[in-house]
Amino acid sequence: MKRFSKSFFVLFFSLLLVTFLPAQTVTITGATGTAGPYITLGAAFTAINGTAQTGNIITITISGTTNEGITTATLNAGAWTSITINPTGGAAATVSGATTSGTPLIDLSGADNVTINGLNTGGNTLTIENTRASSIAGTSTIRFINDASNNTITNCSIKGSSTMAVGINGGNIYFATGTTTGNDNNTISNCDIGPSGINLPTKGIYGNGNTSTGRGNSGIVINNNNIFDFFRASTTSAGIYTNDGCTTWSITNNRFYQTGSRTFSSAVQHSAIWLLSDNSISGMQGATITNNIIGYASNTQTGTYTLTGGSGKFVGIYLTAIHAGVNNTISSNIIQSIDLTGVTSDGGTTGSAFSAIIINSGAAT
Repeated sequence: MKRFSKSFFVLFFSLLLVTFLPAQTVTITGATGTAGPYITLGAAFTAINGTAQTGNIITITISGTTNEGITTATLNAGAWTSITINPTGGAAATVSGATTSGTPLIDLSGADNVTINGLNTGGNTLTIENTRASSIAGTSTIRFINDASNNTITNCSIKGSSTMAVGINGGNIYFATGTTTGNDNNTISNCDIGPSGINLPTKGIYGNGNTSTGRGNSGIVINNNNIFDFFRASTTSAGIYTNDGCTTWSITNNRFYQTGSRTFSSAVQHSAIWLLSDNSISGMQGATITNNIIGYASNTQTGTYTLTGGSGKFVGIYLTAIHAGVNNTISSNIIQSIDLTGVTSDGGTTGSAFSAIIINSGAAT
């Protein structure tokens, strides 16, 4: 009979324990009172929130995959100089979870000067994915709220499946309400913004801020992103949509496309860029919409953006700006390679099923 030493069993059970423990994939440098490493981004945020970080330059690195579960990873306001979040190790990193319906996966709640950079260099990539498919208001992948300002999300894949109508809070990226100044001067750039699995979102980027003067979400920059596969057969949908409380957005050099054929089942509007204002004080004005490509089935301008169904409405760019506001600029956009097969009516008696650009109100060039 073969005998095993005590050291063999110690080694065996140690290896077994390591096999079943969650991987510690999130590390923090430059912060006060954070021992780490952590198994989730949410745990890292909690550690940062728990200690004064005055003047600190903080770096959070992610290797592998985190499972945030149903709980939102919330970063509150802090006195740090900056926080940078990026993947490491030369491989794909993912922050994912199926958060409770009506909540975001990542919440920047008053947090300023945060950069999430997926890098896309040296093999490093970062996917941020809320796998929860829900039409409950508030469902989102990344939310900016409570005056979260001067933040940048760049070089990331941002996936989500919020399925509410365009005027209801939520989306892959959601700019929400502020408290004093609004969620201002945030940038979304060089990102892929699309669905989680087969469940298409109704909005890639959504803004709905406070309607009080001075608290709108202003100075938002959305540049050089791929925004794709946003659609709902019986619900309004848009690549980018703003409600009241949003002003001076810059939407430039983005590509909006559908990788598959989409079929309307109701007379609903579908747009790439849809900026709406019902408020005469804090609605959209001073928008810049330039050099975007709307159409095709890919980000390389191949294939066709195909819509089918008996009724429905496509509007490439739809602007309802406030009266007597700052001039809006719409120029040098390409709206091309879009096929409406069998879509003969927008559901009304006088509407057109296809419109490239509609300027409903406000000053515009």
